[in-house]
Amino acid sequence: MRLSFALLTLALACSCAAAHQKERPALNEIDSRFGEGSGSFEAGAFQPDPRGSMVLSDGSRAVRGWIVQAVGGGARWVAAPNFPASDGKRALDLNGARGSAVVCSIPTENGAAYEISFDAYGGSRTGTGAVSAGTLMGEVFKVSGAEAGAPKFTRISHSFLALSDTTEIEIRGLAGGEVGPIIDNVQVSRVDEAGRR
Repeated sequence: MRLSFALLTLALACSCAAAHQKERPALNEIDSRFGEGSGSFEAGAFQPDPRGSMVLSDGSRAVRGWIVQAVGGGARWVAAPNFPASDGKRALDLNGARGSAVVCSIPTENGAAYEISFDAYGGSRTGTGAVSAGTLMGEVFKVSGAEAGAPKFTRISHSFLALSDTTEIEIRGLAGGEVGPIIDNVQVSRVDEAGRR
């Protein structure tokens, strides 16, 4: 009887441990490389104007882990409550006369499969952008803009294979103008052959 009870207890403990492991969020390679909150643009030298935004010119490294590529006008680092964010208090608006981009480089395993996902919102209109990483090259995304009520972010997800031991992540705004797509909560996670993170 005692042996049966001990075996039952062990089985339950193993089952609970397995369930807990499945529920754990996947490791975000961006946060692992640059520190917690880097994928959500929470970390760095944020110096907002009175409205709660900061213009980032070409080559800016103010946002920890990210480099801005700005053809015209620059990107804007924005903060709640005046601007929407899906995770934390800050997000990036990829505005600019001809669109801007942010890039970061993370360590990867050559040939391994990964998933990139992020939240995007159109701002005051429909926002169009493109994401690149490894074998994923210039995949276009389009998100809706402001409607009645709170801003609604759309989760964008794509899979890619790493082509080297370092992968550059690029998210680019294509629309240009006053408000480009606003992005937040960027995550890159390795996936196994079954597609599990």
